[in-house]
Amino acid sequence: SQQSFGAGHGASLSALNNLGGIAMARGRCEEAADIFGKAMAGRAELLGPYHIDTINSLNNLAAAFEALGRHSEALQLLRAAAIGCEAELGSEHRDTLLVKANLALLEPEPFYVETPAPSPSRSPDWASTSRHAQWPESPSEPLGEGSTLQMMPP
Repeated sequence: SQQSFGAGHGASLSALNNLGGIAMARGRCEEAADIFGKAMAGRAELLGPYHIDTINSLNNLAAAFEALGRHSEALQLLRAAAIGCEAELGSEHRDTLLVKANLALLEPEPFYVETPAPSPSRSPDWASTSRHAQWPESPSEPLGEGSTLQMMPP
């Protein structure tokens, strides 16, 4: 895809996101995190931070982080994904419900979205932050053995 369309093309970014899913399925979570991070950054630049494809990569990056034991980073990304899904898709959409289900696995208390719809001129905090940023520590514990977050379908 990258050779045909270029690295920043939507089809290339979708293929990159799918490649991250393959890496996750094979247990190569560090590689998956790198791939999902690239897909998310490219999609945020091309489509905007609140586009469902960007949120898809954000959710999938959170799943990779959780699998790597990077719990507080996964939690922060899922909070951002929940806000974006709620604003863009509504509270009953299947993608919103999937992100909120993932968040419920990590969040010690219910997370309520009480923010206005996002403005295209305002980027969320995660959009301008490196994936290696240090997030605040969460009071909750990582998932137990065998528990995993659900990735969003392409």
